[in-house]
Amino acid sequence: MSDLELSSFEMHYFSRIRLRRNVSAAALARSLLPNELNARLNAAHRLIWSVFPHKPDQKRDFLWREEGSKGLSPGSGSFLVLSRRPPEDEHGLFEIDPPKPFEPNLQPEDRLGFLLRVNPVVARSVEVRDGEKGRSRSKRCDVVMDRLKALPSEARAEKRTKVMNEAALDWLASQGRARGFRFERNEVSVDGYCRLRIPREGCSRKSSSFSPVMVSTLDLEGYLTVEHPKHFMRSICAGFGRAKAFGCGLMLIRRV
Repeated sequence: MSDLELSSFEMHYFSRIRLRRNVSAAALARSLLPNELNARLNAAHRLIWSVFPHKPDQKRDFLWREEGSKGLSPGSGSFLVLSRRPPEDEHGLFEIDPPKPFEPNLQPEDRLGFLLRVNPVVARSVEVRDGEKGRSRSKRCDVVMDRLKALPSEARAEKRTKVMNEAALDWLASQGRARGFRFERNEVSVDGYCRLRIPREGCSRKSSSFSPVMVSTLDLEGYLTVEHPKHFMRSICAGFGRAKAFGCGLMLIRRV
């Protein structure tokens, strides 16, 4: 599913959504939202879609993340959602707090605290054999693994944390230059790096497309300074990085 458009800004809504806690909904909770993280992300993806009624060709127009989740630990079962449409509980499964218009009044040089779960990638050119000839194509690579592969295999374990931090902050800096904010590297922490294998729905095991979706996530938390408020706001509504369908890309902000 494509990114939300950056070219124009429309009203968005910020909502908190959780499964109902009455007896009938609680009995289904483990099936609807399993504890195993790979299956949980896939299930949560489908649950959040269910509160945004759509046509078969409808593009995703929302971002979400589960509260309290970190790394390989499942969260609270409560979801924060930023969307172009208010969510609707057609199936009676959810408690939805009244959606609030998302319209922070930001000015240049405003300081904000932020929290971001992200799937950061970098594009690399790879050679593909096509009969007798070779051709190149672009492939998205996890920024951490991309840097680790450049090191001797015996050095990777020792330098993993350092490489993770440098790769994540370099990626965030490139996002800031393109999306209207800056930050000091000593004011941002990097944590929760994990690689997930999310089952792919609706494919036969014999199909070449059956292989699971591979997603790497990082949790970034710290402070930033707004440089271009309108562009920054559009960027928040569009989301950051990839894997937005699976709970990545929603930047939560607060005033310092």
